[in-house]
Amino acid sequence: MPNSGASRHTASVPNAAGSGHGTYGLDDLPLELVDLVFRHAGNLRDAKQTIIACACVSRLWRKLALPHLFSSLKVVNRADFYDFSTFLTTHPDLARHIRFLTLARLRRRGMMPMAELVIGPNISHSGLANIVARLPKLEELCLDEVFILDSEIDSASPPALLTPPHFRLKKLSISSCHGRVGRMQILSLRTLFNALTILPADVVDLSWLTIACDAGDVTFDGVRLPAATRRSNERLHVRDLILDKISSRSGWPPTQTTRVYDVFRQYLAPRCLRSFQAQRRKDLLSTRLDPTFEKHNRDALRVLGDLLEYAGGEALLHLSLPFSVGGIVEHPEDDPEHWRVLRLHKLQNLGSFSLLIDKPPDRPLPAGTPRIPLSTGCIAILTHVPTTLRSFTLVLWAQIHPGEIQYRLGLNLQALDEFFVARFSQLTEVEVVLPFNPMFGSSSAAVMDVMHHCNERRILQVRRWGRDRWT
Repeated sequence: MPNSGASRHTASVPNAAGSGHGTYGLDDLPLELVDLVFRHAGNLRDAKQTIIACACVSRLWRKLALPHLFSSLKVVNRADFYDFSTFLTTHPDLARHIRFLTLARLRRRGMMPMAELVIGPNISHSGLANIVARLPKLEELCLDEVFILDSEIDSASPPALLTPPHFRLKKLSISSCHGRVGRMQILSLRTLFNALTILPADVVDLSWLTIACDAGDVTFDGVRLPAATRRSNERLHVRDLILDKISSRSGWPPTQTTRVYDVFRQYLAPRCLRSFQAQRRKDLLSTRLDPTFEKHNRDALRVLGDLLEYAGGEALLHLSLPFSVGGIVEHPEDDPEHWRVLRLHKLQNLGSFSLLIDKPPDRPLPAGTPRIPLSTGCIAILTHVPTTLRSFTLVLWAQIHPGEIQYRLGLNLQALDEFFVARFSQLTEVEVVLPFNPMFGSSSAAVMDVMHHCNERRILQVRRWGRDRWT
């Protein structure tokens, strides 16, 4: 059959010698140029529709369009992903093009049945292994609002044997997923770490997860083993770990939530982390009025410090921590000794450090209680950071009035500016990230004015945060 698509797209152009004309079609374009067209189309808002339109030009363009059309795929369902697994089995020619895959719950307009609203589509560990085994070029996998089952995992079929021997993702994201613990629809540590074992990845991003943190609910490779018997080559090798809005079933005491960090310390390989980001606001480093919170808070800091030293140590290059200021002097956030248990001084090669500040609304303090400036708590933490630090980012989540920036008993960024000059001689970038509001221009100018030392060294930048960067 003649290639009618190509015959409609022809042009008469001079030949190289400048004499005479030749007829050339779009199929005669260099393949590198056609590939560049598809790459550009993939960056457009309606990328799929544009690539499909390009694929209709000719048979050659259709063949070249397939890798771009199927490189990123989002599969939504209400029950399970069995049909998708069957599709991959029957279409291996398309499966080999998939590099980015999202498995998510189908969101429908209007009222949804309670079973769909709470549970969402389910998939077992073996089901996940069967899917990724059919995707030889898969780089990133995202599980969004999926019900993860691990009932098929036992000691006779460890998760590590269910995936290809050399399979490894560049990034694994697990967001808003559930599991089952008894009669509760909640993710257990066992389910989570079995999934991480089945799907090894360089970058692990966990967000919006509520985890049952009961003791003894974790197995490794499907088998309960004491921590002392786990060999180094059995541990998880994760380069970048992102934990955002992770909570326990009860949320109190904080030691329940921090058991997640303790288990990560047990299962991660030593010195494997290059980046650690704990992005949940009001989490480990928060201040409360409860007089018993100081002990729990210190235990939480100690657990996090153990994780940072063991899995990071001198290999850790970037660290991001949340920090909430309550203004109560009885809680020793202004004392560097309070933060020593984080073991930041052990991170000898730390080059980039971010503090995510969530300042709660001002409220009356007990009589005679002075208010601690925000910068005082930051300085107490930074005292333990190695002097080789080259980049620091301060993210302010709460709405900040320009007057608060210049108020010495509020933020007191001037003290932070002087501390940077005195301690970090190799600092090349200081970034202050403010929420965007009508007063952003005034707040930005106030930061530049107060932190004049960093501004004079041309290392200070003031940016605004938004959905595309910080949320």
